[in-house]
Amino acid sequence: MDGMDGEVKTIAKTRGLNGIGSWDEHHSARVITAVSGHNLKAWDIRENKLVWELNESNNIRDIDFNPNKQNQIALGCEDGGVKFYDTRNLRKPIKKLVNIHTHWIWSVKYNPIHDQLFLSAGGDGRVFLHSITSVRFG
Repeated sequence: MDGMDGEVKTIAKTRGLNGIGSWDEHHSARVITAVSGHNLKAWDIRENKLVWELNESNNIRDIDFNPNKQNQIALGCEDGGVKFYDTRNLRKPIKKLVNIHTHWIWSVKYNPIHDQLFLSAGGDGRVFLHSITSVRFG
């Protein structure tokens, strides 16, 4: 590979039973990880440092970024609910949708054009299309 020295460098390493990861589509050098369930971390891979961290009460099964609002994320959790956070203020969720599924949520996904629409898919075998137009985000 031209311009590459062939070396792979680990910038963060965590052990856990399960884990997820996602590139932050609004920040090209940022990756988000959730390992050991409850701990969500944002890493800047250019500066090799932790940007922010969120300790959640439930295991996180999936994350997605709002395609139109760079600081908003949705978390699908093992309690069957979805939580929405603004990454500039992680003290509490902006919005919680509880008991959407009767089993873990395996996937959450914003609509790429209409960010008030999102999908959730759960271990209960159901997929829901949600409208959150009444939610006021910061």
